[in-house]
Amino acid sequence: MDTFETIEQRRVIRHYDAAHKINQSELDQLMDLAMHTPSSFNIKHWRIINVTDAALRQKIRAAAWD
Repeated sequence: MDTFETIEQRRVIRHYDAAHKINQSELDQLMDLAMHTPSSFNIKHWRIINVTDAALRQKIRAAAWD
């Protein structure tokens, strides 16, 4: 997919399939792509955390105003 197609086809997703599981190679690819995203002044002062514990995810969701 080229850049123009990607921009035209992007959309907002508000509901996710909680039962969907991605495999390790897909996760690795997503993490690699996320590490290449730009930041202000290229500081990249963020951390990426993969939370797999369902109970902890619920607590995070509640703390983030659902």
